[in-house]
Amino acid sequence: MKKISTFIFSTALAVIVSIGSAVAQPGTYYPNYFINQTFDGIEALPTGWTGVSNNTNLIGHAAATYSLGSPAQGFLKVTASGSGTRGGELRFPSTATSQFKDSLVWVMEFDWVVNSGNWNAKQANGIILMGPNSQNVNVNDTWYGDAIFGLYCYKDTGFLHLWNMDPQGPPVDESTFLGPVIYNQNGNNSYFKRVGASTSDWYTTDSLNLSTQTKVRLILGKAYHIMAEMNFATQKVQKFVVYQIDSVANRDSLVDLPFIAPWMVGTATTVELKDRVVTALDRMVSYHTRSGGSGALNHSYDNMQLYTWKESVGIADVEVKYVDQDGNVAKASRILSKQQVQSTLWIAADDKLNFTSEDGNTLYFYDEAATHAANLANPKGGADGESLEVDFSTSTTNYLTLVFKKVAKTAGTYVWSGSANNNWSYVEDNFSVAGGSPMGYQAGNAVEFSNANPTNDSIAVEGEISLGDADMTISAPGYQIAGTGRIVGNGSLYINAPVTLAADIRLKGGATVTADSVYIKHVAAADSFTLKAPVTKLVMEAGATFTKDIVGEGGTLNMDLVSLNEYASAISGFSTINLHQKTQTSLNGATWRTGWGGTLPDGCQVNFFNDVEGNPVPNGLGATGTVLQRVKLNLGPHTRLVRQYNENSNSNDVLYVGELTGDATSRLETGFVDGRYFTYNIGGLNTDAVFNGEIAAFTKSYTAATDTTEAVTTYASNGMAVTKAGTGTWTVNNNFNFPASTRGSQVNVAEGKFVINGDINFPNTTKAGSQINVTGGIMEIHGKVTFDNDTAAHAIKVANGTLDLRDAIVAPAVNQLTLTVDTNGVLKTNNVAIGAYNVIISGVVEGGGSYANSFSLTDSAHSVLKLKVTNFAEGEFDAVNTLGDISIMAGTIDIT
Repeated sequence: MKKISTFIFSTALAVIVSIGSAVAQPGTYYPNYFINQTFDGIEALPTGWTGVSNNTNLIGHAAATYSLGSPAQGFLKVTASGSGTRGGELRFPSTATSQFKDSLVWVMEFDWVVNSGNWNAKQANGIILMGPNSQNVNVNDTWYGDAIFGLYCYKDTGFLHLWNMDPQGPPVDESTFLGPVIYNQNGNNSYFKRVGASTSDWYTTDSLNLSTQTKVRLILGKAYHIMAEMNFATQKVQKFVVYQIDSVANRDSLVDLPFIAPWMVGTATTVELKDRVVTALDRMVSYHTRSGGSGALNHSYDNMQLYTWKESVGIADVEVKYVDQDGNVAKASRILSKQQVQSTLWIAADDKLNFTSEDGNTLYFYDEAATHAANLANPKGGADGESLEVDFSTSTTNYLTLVFKKVAKTAGTYVWSGSANNNWSYVEDNFSVAGGSPMGYQAGNAVEFSNANPTNDSIAVEGEISLGDADMTISAPGYQIAGTGRIVGNGSLYINAPVTLAADIRLKGGATVTADSVYIKHVAAADSFTLKAPVTKLVMEAGATFTKDIVGEGGTLNMDLVSLNEYASAISGFSTINLHQKTQTSLNGATWRTGWGGTLPDGCQVNFFNDVEGNPVPNGLGATGTVLQRVKLNLGPHTRLVRQYNENSNSNDVLYVGELTGDATSRLETGFVDGRYFTYNIGGLNTDAVFNGEIAAFTKSYTAATDTTEAVTTYASNGMAVTKAGTGTWTVNNNFNFPASTRGSQVNVAEGKFVINGDINFPNTTKAGSQINVTGGIMEIHGKVTFDNDTAAHAIKVANGTLDLRDAIVAPAVNQLTLTVDTNGVLKTNNVAIGAYNVIISGVVEGGGSYANSFSLTDSAHSVLKLKVTNFAEGEFDAVNTLGDISIMAGTIDIT
């Protein structure tokens, strides 16, 4: 985002304002900053800031992401996507905690970008500035939102709207929820209330929002500067200015607008009108509403300033000193002229930069601890050691001091000793070169961890350490590299001994691993991992989504999964991957932990093991749609395969598995959202495989037995389809125990041979019945198939291929199950009982059977009933028995 001019120091421009009024009056005032955040050079939210993304928000469903970039991008991006409302709250230090907390007038300035939007006439995008005192958020009727101003838009190149211009608005349809302009209902469905009857009714939506329309046109991707001067005594926005930064003529300025808190309520709010008073501010809501679908949020913020006006009592110059650890001048001071007395100045980021002497022989490294000590010794120094309260010009305290370590430039390979402490910085003397005296690391040189007996083997990286084009090598075991800093450079990391990597290591050459047992405890422990050993173990405890590439040379990769997070790496070059789940997996909102995305090697054997002893609920591997499509998956004892993310409401989701085998105690489970549906597509690798596990409902919870109660396990109520794909044979030796749901489950074969040796149990459904479908290949069922009595109609359809029944089909004695064999279909009955109420044959039936009601041949060209007769003794001939009619309208009866 383009930067505008901001004040790193709390002064430089005097303005004329009158406190409590939008009209200028005599008196010189300047901004006294509480927050002055440019987001430059930072990769995480500042101390005291949080990005909240759950149902404690006024508007927020599922997880919004707050990103500052890695490396730092210089602005904050807030994003979220998926079904339902998408929103979040950026929370910053409250004005109620500031040194100016008694101020009645506050000013907030920031830059805002709507990067993208899903536009229609019933869907809006915007922000709301709020205080901390909302009540009952996400409760339909009783809620109250502690809101100051709201800015929204609902189409690209349309207008920005300021809610405060008409907080009550025109009457809305009383048959719908009578909330304010925009509100999040039940934590899931946010609504834009001043809208037309349809998503294309722009005319009505425009007319209902005309009273809040500013003069500013919104353009996606453009940065807008916003300034709001707020009076907490009058509960008004005294002045509101918004303009497009690269086209300042696209602007508007408004005055004397009420806070919107009095109108930010549900129809039965428990907060009286007199109590709807905003007393502080501490959060910015970002949101995208939905209109019968999804809302995708994508906003950016920059240059956030929050300040009060303070009357000038004088000006003075301030000196910024640069000294070495002995107090000698390191480089010339600089003067900050005409600073406001009683204002606060902070050390700038540029002041802390390391530098080199003019002759290139001496290096100066910023010493944070010594700098803090020097400024704390100043009577006017701030408690943080990096700030100063400006005094009158006659004072001797108007200076800030920066201390640098002065060292002779030394090239070579820096070997860790840890002789001083465990800090890896430019200041601490924890390295040596060529066996010399301890010294601090110098940028651009190679690093080795080769000392088998260091004083400290636990390393804490501090600040940014630059290796330049040099490499880092670990050749002695037992080192633990952690810390809050980061290691950067163009070189590579060579791991030749077991190590724990818990630091941010950004060497562009990635890591080359020749050792076994590498412990990864940071999502950015290396840019990539190339494994040279035939068998290598990676212990994964990154604690957040892990995306780094892992490359092998045809060997085996063992991964111990300790932390519960997503894995989205591109993994290649392995013939076998063994996943050992060390922690009990769980559901986190809409996402399964542990979940797999990314890519896996084609044809690779992936084995999933449960290493948690005594867990009553099987340990689960979650997978995205296609990650397993080209691999062979084996589920070990007491494991289960689940979807990594919740099922889409349109029921179109598919999880592909190239080959599936598994232990008898393993499970293939349905999704975890009640009432939803998805499909397993298994066998695309065209191999023969045997799965001994159960097909069953998603296990939601388990409550252990007590002295007086039995153990209780709960399951999800949703259907799923299991489809056999590919030319091979897939054999399932266990039962299909589908859960009750609104939509019935399915067992399908599209190609190859599907052998089912267990029973299939289809329970109650309410909207769509259960099905068996043969669209290609052969389905051979050796177990009993049971359809429960239901209000929905069930179906067995052989469209193309063969259904071979070796046991009975049990169905209610009512018109709920229809069996259809199309012209290219074959039904092999083996003289079993078939509980279908209607049996319609346009293809081939081989064998006799007992039918629950009627049986009919309907196609003269293709219908064939094949019966075998050895003799007419009982059991020596095929027979067709029905309780209803046998209708041979066309076709052939072939008796052999």
